[in-house]
Amino acid sequence: MRAVAISDNDIICTGFRLAGMECHTVETSEAFAEALQLSIQPEIGLIVITSALAAKCRNVLEAFKKCDMPLIVEIPEGAMS
Repeated sequence: MRAVAISDNDIICTGFRLAGMECHTVETSEAFAEALQLSIQPEIGLIVITSALAAKCRNVLEAFKKCDMPLIVEIPEGAMS
């Protein structure tokens, strides 16, 4: 099972990539929805999203949280610094 991260911060995505995770950097809610849609695959079990991005795209995120898999987890950006 793989994990994917989605953020609006290039530095945070760089950290995830250095840790071996796939990370999508997005800037709009449309790009966020597209990245989430691409991440809904049987081999992906966890999607990590920064709280700042989740707050900006709450309406998009709520629609995807109704799915059983993958697990979507929000992390505070302060945890990454």
